[in-house]
Amino acid sequence: KAFIGHLLGAAGVIEAVATALSLMDGEVHGAPGGGAIDPALPVDLVLDHARHMQRTDVALLTSFGSGGANAGILFRRWEGAGRETSTAA
Repeated sequence: KAFIGHLLGAAGVIEAVATALSLMDGEVHGAPGGGAIDPALPVDLVLDHARHMQRTDVALLTSFGSGGANAGILFRRWEGAGRETSTAA
């Protein structure tokens, strides 16, 4: 939502696409507008800019909607996955 606003029912689909792309690209997308973080907290947050991540094979996406519409999906890296590049002449 920090990047594109709230898409209501489509928000979960966009988050699922972003999660799958993160696994394929090996990057965690930053969350803009995080503000100042207390350095004493034992949490590693990714703010403002994407960060390369060590090999990650799974990602959990949870979505909590109003009225109790809650869902979770677990993504697993597929070894055959990767972005193809076109070399059209």
